Amino acid sequence: MRIPGPVDHLSREQVRESLAQLPSTELSLPMEPAAPARARPRRSSPSGEAIARQAAKLVGDRSLVVQGESFRRDCSGFVAAVYSGVGQSLAGSTEDLYLRADAQGLLHRRKEPAVGDLAFFDDTYDRNRNGRRDDPLSHVAVVESVSPEGIVTMVHYGSKGVARLVMDLRQPEVNTDEAGVLRNSILRADGKGKRLTGELFRAWGSLWKAPAQS
Repeated sequence: MRIPGPVDHLSREQVRESLAQLPSTELSLPMEPAAPARARPRRSSPSGEAIARQAAKLVGDRSLVVQGESFRRDCSGFVAAVYSGVGQSLAGSTEDLYLRADAQGLLHRRKEPAVGDLAFFDDTYDRNRNGRRDDPLSHVAVVESVSPEGIVTMVHYGSKGVARLVMDLRQPEVNTDEAGVLRNSILRADGKGKRLTGELFRAWGSLWKAPAQS
């Protein structure tokens, strides 16, 4: 989905209504096939790598205090803390970050992201408390690395603070494969069962490409 033009004139309620009306499977973002493993260059940049390194430094942290500044202890607050650690400002909710990436043409759905990309997810918890899985853009994480096999390692702020989780969009419904390799972390577990990162994934956002804001 793309909301044309600036989004500042829209209320948060209007944005949420628009997002809720369009399930992630209807995004105008084609899932692009990855190149063969032997020919695939690792997608990274100095900016993206700096963001990934800063995210990794915060693993195990619960307080989200960077350079004396405290940040909101949730997933989007974590992203703000990461960007602050590299001298940039990137505040806002998961929805705000998604809309910013969309407005700048920085969303994509390749099976492999670039290091430093943001990963957006739907339905990771019952945000509106209606007992249904109808909560778009409920979580965000930072891509730390991508293995030669295409397994993406991300850093996020979860129930236990800053931690790592993995995702493999080639096998989105596989938690651990026959060889015992973790392919997709459990991102939601409730009375309706477990859902994996690959099942709840919505899009990548390459906001590290955006002009730096100090």
